[in-house]
Amino acid sequence: MIDNNQSLSSVLNQVESITVDVIDDTDFVDVIVSFDGNRRSVHVLKASSVKVLLDNLRYLNTKNFNISSTDCTLVLLSDEDEQKILEISDMENSIGQYVSTVGKAIQFQISILIKLIDYETKEEIAVPVSCGNLTVEQLMKLSKITDARIHPASNSTKMVLPMNYQLTVNNETQLFLVHHHQTCLVSIERLKGILISLNDELITQQYISNTTVGDIYKQNKDIIEENQYLLYGQDIVPSCGTVLQLLIRTVDSPIDFRIIDQKLVAKVTVTYTEQETSIEFQCKETMMMSRVRQIVCQLWKLNEQFYSFILTDGSEIACYDYTLNDLGENIDDVQLTLVCAAEVTCTISYGDVVITM
Repeated sequence: MIDNNQSLSSVLNQVESITVDVIDDTDFVDVIVSFDGNRRSVHVLKASSVKVLLDNLRYLNTKNFNISSTDCTLVLLSDEDEQKILEISDMENSIGQYVSTVGKAIQFQISILIKLIDYETKEEIAVPVSCGNLTVEQLMKLSKITDARIHPASNSTKMVLPMNYQLTVNNETQLFLVHHHQTCLVSIERLKGILISLNDELITQQYISNTTVGDIYKQNKDIIEENQYLLYGQDIVPSCGTVLQLLIRTVDSPIDFRIIDQKLVAKVTVTYTEQETSIEFQCKETMMMSRVRQIVCQLWKLNEQFYSFILTDGSEIACYDYTLNDLGENIDDVQLTLVCAAEVTCTISYGDVVITM
């Protein structure tokens, strides 16, 4: 529709010709659309469906939120301060159905639908938000979730979001809801002389326990951008696919990382066929095989005295005083298989944790 004060050149744009239909003004209605304190009046055909108001959001300043129409819904505002959140089926209704008084504008408020998804059950809670600078604390109040043991976490990085965190920082419209016991603390220490954009020498973050080291890198992009690495346990850099749960030493202690700027040249992959899983990490080529075995047994909660390594040619490592260099394997891709020498084994499961004895 062309407004009375709109120039034809702005309508034509790069098109040489255009067909303009003349329609009676009584077929139109004024609609006031608002979002985050911004209001705009538009002249719309009564026969148009309500969803056309969301098809083009250029008439509102939504710079705080990078939103699309699929993330939004409309809230009908009335004179009695009543609000009605329109359902998906309501969006197909004609705008004319909401005209209550002749000559009076209809008021709609655009709301972003923030979906809170239970990480375990996948059940969803949709919370309409009409403020661009909303904090996590305000979102939780709107959702009426009062249990302090339930935390919202980023859908992309699986990091638990602090209560003062503004939703505009990551523009996510879907967040996970996790219970406290499903999370773990991660501390990242920046050593002196390491140039990185992290403001503090030590930062602490909280993540969903079964997420990976790769999500920590994703959350802290400066580490990768500056070709730096997360050192764990003084001597290994876990691969991005390493599940954080493996790195937890005790329930209450954080997973400690230090940022280093030296790439460790040896890449080690250890496969544990009994649990059909593997661990991959980088370390120095001078690491002793006894230390490699100690590391993987600690991560898998195994008693190392009952376990040994087999090389790719099927031979068992007899001496653990060798270094990785002494194996004669390709140091860029050392492949080891962990086998159990015990005659009887027993597994104990508790939640997501499995202990083999």
